[in-house]
Amino acid sequence: MVTATIPIIGCQQEEIPFSKNENETFYVEHLDSKLRVQMRGNTLSDKIVLTVHGGPGGSSYYLSYLDEMKELEQDYAIAYWDQPMAGSSQGNNVGFKVDDIAEGLRKIIVTLKNRYGNSKKVILYSESWGGIISTAFLTKGNNQLLVNGWINSDGPHDFNLMDREIVKMAIHVGSEEIAKGNNVETWSPIIEYCEQHNPCCNTYEESQKLNELLGDAEYLIDTVVQVEFNTIDIFWSEMLDNNAPFTASGFNLFSNNINGVEKDAWSKDYTKAVAGIKVPLLLLWGKYDFIVPPAVADSLLSNVQSAKKQLVLLERSGHNGFLQEPQLYWPAMKEFLNEL
Repeated sequence: MVTATIPIIGCQQEEIPFSKNENETFYVEHLDSKLRVQMRGNTLSDKIVLTVHGGPGGSSYYLSYLDEMKELEQDYAIAYWDQPMAGSSQGNNVGFKVDDIAEGLRKIIVTLKNRYGNSKKVILYSESWGGIISTAFLTKGNNQLLVNGWINSDGPHDFNLMDREIVKMAIHVGSEEIAKGNNVETWSPIIEYCEQHNPCCNTYEESQKLNELLGDAEYLIDTVVQVEFNTIDIFWSEMLDNNAPFTASGFNLFSNNINGVEKDAWSKDYTKAVAGIKVPLLLLWGKYDFIVPPAVADSLLSNVQSAKKQLVLLERSGHNGFLQEPQLYWPAMKEFLNEL
């Protein structure tokens, strides 16, 4: 292991460890919160993969527990970031908006470069909800100059587009399934609601209803790989293993229902703004993702100006391709990282 002395505000200096098997936790102040970052893996690498987790109100724990992420840690430094009001970040401000979280992301990246070196390549790895946060960050000012790539896994950039595509996909796929005689009693009310709300959605409440109806629809498809994924159990297990602050973690876990950030996200439309994105882009998407349909990925792919961009469509996956088809998902990610 090697260390570097990094000057910080005031007279203090901090010893920053560099090794092939690092594990340190630090906090970055942002507005009324302290955002938790757990840096793990090979900090001698020239690349830092920064996770932008799902939610809202989720945590980086459901990524940090994965064996595949631990394998990536052998080659790269992985920064597991907990967003405001999520995971083990601290603070009780429930008024955060999408732009506030995106600004927090910018502060995290600046801090990573200050701690580990400006020459480090930072690659965003956004999953689900993290897509809208990464989009908000990348489309503001010159923020994209701070990163060297973006991996987006089933993450939206426009909630209204997402809702419209959910309706189209539900009607199309549901009708095909009914014609086959598959799950007719389940698909029929879903299609009826979607036909009554096409195009969807005029209100945030309609959008929520749509998510409620289609959240588990992928498992109505015979070819989709069935997986069990209990994020609550993972959260508590990882929290205990990492000595995370119990009070902050518990408050964040149970306060998501009073946080209006998802409604704020629903009002955002970045479809035109993403045309300014030029960083290398890898999209990893489930063919049967009824939460963020693959048509959303098609829209993003066609609108960004990235010279290097690729969509990997996972034929037997829904919203959790990293679990459903890991044999395709993770090699695609590693190949993308190696080429940056």
